[in-house]
Amino acid sequence: MLNVAAPLLISIVYGSILAVAGNEAAPSKGVHDKVGWQNNPGRRGTWDIVWSCATTIFACTWSIQHLNVPGPHDGTIRKLLRSCKWMVITILFPEFILVHAFFELAMAIQATELVKERTSRKVAEYPWLIKILFFRNQALNRQQERDNEDNQGPHNALQEPEWTLTHSYFANMGGFYYEQADTRSSLTASQYAQEPDLYDIPMMEEEYIKDKGKQDLFAKGIAILQILQLVLSLIVRATRRLRFSQLEMITLVFAVCGVFTYVAYWYKPTGVGVPIAVTGRSSRGAPKFNKTYDGFWDILTNSNSFTDVTVIHRIKNDNIPLSTSHMTHVAIPILAVISAAFGCLHLIAWNFEFPTEVEKLLWHIGIVLSITAPVIGLVTIPLAQIVIQDGNPRDFMRDCLYVLRELSWYSPDRSQMLDARERLENIFNNPDTRCDDAQQLYRNIFENSVTSPTLDVQMSDFIDKNAPFEDRMSLELPEGFQRQFTRLLKHMKGNGPKKLVENAKTNVFPQQSLLGRKVNLFILYTTSLAYCLSRLTIMALALSSLRYLPDDVNNLNSDVLRKRDGFEAKLKEATFYLPGIDWYVTVDEKHGNCSEAQFDALYKASSMGLRMMEFTGYDLEADAFDTTGFNRNFVKTYAWKDKYPSVWNNATYKYKTTYEWLLYPKKDKRQYKTVYWCQKPSWSKKADCAKKAGNLAITFTIYPEGTFDTESPFSSSIVICPLFYDQKHVEDITREKRSWDRYLSGLVSREHTLIHEWFHNDRTNMGD
Repeated sequence: MLNVAAPLLISIVYGSILAVAGNEAAPSKGVHDKVGWQNNPGRRGTWDIVWSCATTIFACTWSIQHLNVPGPHDGTIRKLLRSCKWMVITILFPEFILVHAFFELAMAIQATELVKERTSRKVAEYPWLIKILFFRNQALNRQQERDNEDNQGPHNALQEPEWTLTHSYFANMGGFYYEQADTRSSLTASQYAQEPDLYDIPMMEEEYIKDKGKQDLFAKGIAILQILQLVLSLIVRATRRLRFSQLEMITLVFAVCGVFTYVAYWYKPTGVGVPIAVTGRSSRGAPKFNKTYDGFWDILTNSNSFTDVTVIHRIKNDNIPLSTSHMTHVAIPILAVISAAFGCLHLIAWNFEFPTEVEKLLWHIGIVLSITAPVIGLVTIPLAQIVIQDGNPRDFMRDCLYVLRELSWYSPDRSQMLDARERLENIFNNPDTRCDDAQQLYRNIFENSVTSPTLDVQMSDFIDKNAPFEDRMSLELPEGFQRQFTRLLKHMKGNGPKKLVENAKTNVFPQQSLLGRKVNLFILYTTSLAYCLSRLTIMALALSSLRYLPDDVNNLNSDVLRKRDGFEAKLKEATFYLPGIDWYVTVDEKHGNCSEAQFDALYKASSMGLRMMEFTGYDLEADAFDTTGFNRNFVKTYAWKDKYPSVWNNATYKYKTTYEWLLYPKKDKRQYKTVYWCQKPSWSKKADCAKKAGNLAITFTIYPEGTFDTESPFSSSIVICPLFYDQKHVEDITREKRSWDRYLSGLVSREHTLIHEWFHNDRTNMGD
């Protein structure tokens, strides 16, 4: 536990220190305005974000725990450490807890059905939530009909408390225990249903079981509401174009798992500390304790345990239903799918902004590992169950008969060998090797023949010439028989992969795994370590990013309109003295709103252009603005040039000085409106840059005042690909014509080129 908790604690401390310290790390390229730790009134403070996320994560990792009843010798410290261990497991593997919760629910329903079918107890109707979740279950569909039949006739148990789903949960978590003489064992609901006449189960109301727990449905409902509050707040922020932090994103992922886990655990008691004793009915015989559940960890490690465990002191917290498949437990593929889906939720924050490019790269690596690592690890478990033949089953049976015959000469009581030898000979002589009678477990043949020592142990000592068979005559056995028989003994004791243990049968054995169990464990542990590191990395980065968040993360209301209004005012003020031109800037609502991030990029680009005018010493009251930044070649085009004198830029970029601009004055004052809007490119042959940008482009359209949404030669567009600075070209579309301008990558920033293209659209009246 310490090995897991230590790196988790280090990552949390590391992220907290960076967040509080407000380290002035260099922001990543293209990031918007960022702020450090915020405590401003009227805005969301950073501590408010941390506290909201911390309480939600606590509800999803500590309050959500529904641990089984502790053992009789478990003290307070051990119980506390066990709760801490499962909290760490929930933080690192929340999808594991979710899957386990639904399997526990399925196991409780299965046990309730067994009690209904095999005992005289009256079973209560299932709650409405269970009916909705398991509506297609035939057993549930038949319940109302059986209950009506029970109510039609008289019965003697009118006052007897009904057996409910809570009773099954309570029994499966170790709420009942059977104690007789020196034997004490937990009694599950399925064990009780298999031998109901042997146990005197106390007649308890459901309320009595709930009273033994420390948490009621009201407390669970409050926890769910607390989780949903964060989910709804993030949904509202998304609809209002307000960004949220990485920490809130991973808390959202916890919340999604937490809500479904609470739903699955809704009827399971929690906080039960002491089990209830169950007495036996001595006249009915001694009970046989059969294990009625698997362990999730045993399933993940591909281990096997027999179902005839004599004593169970405590039911572990990873109990799930027994597998009905000879290949692998159904929990494995389900957990793989849920793990992948859980990891994919982190893709919400794939394009979030980080203080540095390194942190963003680590974030991407962590997300990819969190999606792929658990799936790869879980896929190896079915592969490890693939078995191949390691010899002829008929030859192995013949050699076993030979050993039994020779062993009978050295055994003090030859009659002990006759039963096993006779049964094995009958199976060997059966021509149908695939029928059930021909495929019997070797364990049932050898171990049931004698009491102590068992026949398989005697055969092993006889083959190895161990005492008391040191002086036996040599045996003519095949070279690999001794190795095969040793492996059979191991599988008979329940050791080895699950399918090999189950296939230790006549006419089937000898077999071996295609991949050794050590290979399976190596891949499982390696991928689990990679997954843990990815989870810790994601959490640490989410905390460290708090030191330098985009400014609008702390806003309670959208800042788009305020920025737009300020933007228009700045442009009008800056262009007021430009000869012959007024600019009106809007965001077109008809063509699909620009996202806040896209509009912010336009705002920054245009603001940069205005600042560049000031940096170059441009006098706003001058008659013209002229610098030597670019050599622009103009041509007069089109038939309407007499009515609307215009020029069309076919520019070749010749960089002499960066961040310099060229504007030409107009002779006649004319009003224009620039409309910024987002669209998907509609041209037939999509440019490479548009494909890499996900077919989303930013379009700038220039309209003369009063001609908006009408056919006009001035309705021209420049399409700028958001990822164009990674391309070799920029596509310049004007009046549905296409021309290519050579773009020298890396010489100018994205914002510089955006504002440059904006000025390309300036309609200038150059006269003749």
